[in-house]
Amino acid sequence: MTEKVNKKYKKLKHKNFPGHELWVECLKGNIKAWEEMETYNVHDVLSLEEFFGHIAPWGININFNLYHDNDEHVCKCGSKDHRKNGFYYTEMGKFQRYECKSCGAPSRDSHNLFTKEKKASLKRNVPR
Repeated sequence: MTEKVNKKYKKLKHKNFPGHELWVECLKGNIKAWEEMETYNVHDVLSLEEFFGHIAPWGININFNLYHDNDEHVCKCGSKDHRKNGFYYTEMGKFQRYECKSCGAPSRDSHNLFTKEKKASLKRNVPR
């Protein structure tokens, strides 16, 4: 798929040691095989990163904020520029909604905006 989508990095073929032979030669300690393996793997990671950049906007369940140590929200498109966009309601809460200014992707806070008293007064619907 990278050969069709990627512009900069396409997957490489390991020419000198095709298929499983590359692994076999690496296990034998063949320096040329190790060099080819390293080149192949580095390029493979770069092509996968580029490909991921193309498909990430369609990944609705990816939370990139898990991979950052700071508190700043980062959209799946990489943007940090958001605007408030109403509220999201659940049976037990009210949450601030946001919209990415770059790609329009929605997101919401995890902080419940209902007061302690309001939360205590809520009753859950239960199935019969």
